[in-house]
Amino acid sequence: EQKALGDNFEAFIKEFVEKDIDFQMAVTTTDTSRNNAGKEYKDSIKKLTSEKLKANKNRFMKDFAEMVKVGTRGSGYEKGIKASEVFTNRFQNKWLRDDAYYAIVYVSDEEDQSEKDPEDHLKQIAKWKDNAGLIKAYSIVDMVPSSKRGAITRGYERYNSMSVLTGGSVASIKSDFYDTLLQMGEEISELTERFPLSETP
Repeated sequence: EQKALGDNFEAFIKEFVEKDIDFQMAVTTTDTSRNNAGKEYKDSIKKLTSEKLKANKNRFMKDFAEMVKVGTRGSGYEKGIKASEVFTNRFQNKWLRDDAYYAIVYVSDEEDQSEKDPEDHLKQIAKWKDNAGLIKAYSIVDMVPSSKRGAITRGYERYNSMSVLTGGSVASIKSDFYDTLLQMGEEISELTERFPLSETP
């Protein structure tokens, strides 16, 4: 699945290139054990920017494909939502931009096992944005009902909840990665043409 994500990334980035979108990306993992929570993976903040894409598209694509191959040797208790909260807390000063959309894309074949409810994690993430409408969560997950056997937890409801709460979308990790990433990339790129409301009218 990690290889498919890297191999089909060009579909995701297509609209960003065509619309000349100013963006910056980063990669972290679902492993929050020990000191791993929300750590930047492989210098991704520096390498995954619109400037790097314009300077050398082939290098950018290779860097992304390499960075998403995070392996499967981390903790068996996957906590992707917690990882996104801790990452946001760690890098909000030097990485988040006040007026930019913050799109979080979760990719996992297991259910999230973070300690808090998704709503509480989202509240903490939203603390760093003046307008919570600028936060969007997208999920590429195993869309099966929740069940648990030991450390292996199936399901997607918690990731789905984050996507629903922010107006993002959900796709199956078992579906064609090219089509999934193409559609998700289009959705995220279209955010640049919208203005989010800070409150419900």
